[in-house]
Amino acid sequence: MTASAFGWFLCAIALPVAAAPEGGPERTRLVVEALRAVPAGASMGSSAFAQVDAFFDFDAFAADCLGASASKFKPAERAEFQRRMAAIVRGAGYLSGGVSLRSADITYQEPRSRKGGTLVNISVRFPNEDAGATFGFLWGPNGRVVDLELDGVSLAADTRNQVARIVAKGGPAELLRRLDQRLRAIATPGR
Repeated sequence: MTASAFGWFLCAIALPVAAAPEGGPERTRLVVEALRAVPAGASMGSSAFAQVDAFFDFDAFAADCLGASASKFKPAERAEFQRRMAAIVRGAGYLSGGVSLRSADITYQEPRSRKGGTLVNISVRFPNEDAGATFGFLWGPNGRVVDLELDGVSLAADTRNQVARIVAKGGPAELLRRLDQRLRAIATPGR
């Protein structure tokens, strides 16, 4: 897999196995190992998916993705947005992320404070392709991933910008329709 394929994992959206209350290098190693362990073709209901799910705070991620647009959503629409975003991250990201990470050389960088949490970047090199990228896991105070970064760009911020444009033009219903399209595309590979 290429860096862009793993990038898709982060952009597909877009998360406590260890009991530590905060994130850091060891939790990052654990989530990377959990992703590497997701077998090709695993289903969303598999135990491998559940292992990765335990590291992510999907509610916090989805709330960050909505940003100021959240005020335009009814509670049921907001809940549906959160459910669909989690399904997109899981469906598009876990499989491609795991495949990509299995073939990569990974270097863990020192943690740093960011947005009230702890950001741990990993440098990923794909030796057979002479390609690489930097991926970041932003750990919230609850010890779960609340955002992902690709080469320093926040997935939540990028998604928030897209959400704002779509909601401004078509409202929450248009955003939910587009998320449905994305989910159908994930369910039908090669589409």
